[in-house]
Amino acid sequence: MQFIKSSVLNFLALFLLLVFGFVSETNAQQPGGKVHEDSISVITIGSGVPGGCFANRAEEMTVIQNKGRYIVLDCGYTSVMKLMKEKLPMANIDTIMLTHLHADHSSDFLNLMLWRFLYGGRKLDLVGPPNTGEYYKFFKTFYKDDIMYRAMVFNTTTTEGALKGVKVREIKGKSRFNLGDISVETEAMVHCMYDLAYKFTIDGTTIVVTGDTSYTKKLVTFAKNTDMVVMDGSFILYALNPPKDYNFDVSGLLARKYDGKTYDKYKPKPYSGNFLVESHCNYADLIKICAEMNPKQLLLTHLFHDIYGKGIDPQTDELKEKVRKDLKSAGFTGEVYFAEDGLEVGVKK
Repeated sequence: MQFIKSSVLNFLALFLLLVFGFVSETNAQQPGGKVHEDSISVITIGSGVPGGCFANRAEEMTVIQNKGRYIVLDCGYTSVMKLMKEKLPMANIDTIMLTHLHADHSSDFLNLMLWRFLYGGRKLDLVGPPNTGEYYKFFKTFYKDDIMYRAMVFNTTTTEGALKGVKVREIKGKSRFNLGDISVETEAMVHCMYDLAYKFTIDGTTIVVTGDTSYTKKLVTFAKNTDMVVMDGSFILYALNPPKDYNFDVSGLLARKYDGKTYDKYKPKPYSGNFLVESHCNYADLIKICAEMNPKQLLLTHLFHDIYGKGIDPQTDELKEKVRKDLKSAGFTGEVYFAEDGLEVGVKK
């Protein structure tokens, strides 16, 4: 009888929260808490390409964990739901970093900001390419009344972490700065949207997160012989059946039309879109650049999901084995991991 009574009360509390935005207790606490085996690890919360939310992968989110502290890189659609599912304490997220402003890397930013704040996250470093500050400005102006109402309901006693206490740092190209005792370096990549790769040095351990990129020698120099590289591996999809022709038809794409005009007439803003370059490494370039970087650990993410809804992930065991074989043949000597939502890999120094 006591169990039934407790269950009914819990259901009513959840119903009030979802329907009316009301909680009966103050200072809401996030349930659960993740236990990490390693002091430094990388977690692929969301590992998919655009549209992965409709299958077995959320869109991109990578988390660097250091002794229970979290740095979140990117936040594509449904990644915040996956973050909560993994029970990472959102109050321990002290940095959010965006590699670029494509929707599949940033569309859950508003949810991430709000729920991090409501679950106790306060001072925050927000880092990204130009226009990152505009995204934060939109959050705190358009949603101000929502933020204030939920701050009242959750009895946060402050707006720090939402309306104030957020340090925005916009990056162009090569730079170096510190996040507490973590050293960060950046470098611009080659993508159809301005993209930054980040290199973290934590207690002598080096981790690179590339964001999306096609082949560039700058990445080889930036990430060579590091401890871990989290790499855009989209086109391992073609490992078992590589295209015969890798030529990227820029002119053909630009000749396509929108609103009666061709795309070669469209001029993106500086540090924004770049429609003249290949968006990702083709399979041959991916194998080549990973072998040239040759990190101790390679974590391939941004992978295709169950495209046809048949319950079959395109990254089959056969495909993965082919990727490993091709990497080894190209001179790669490290360990290879294939991202899944929630996969956590300890970083080895």
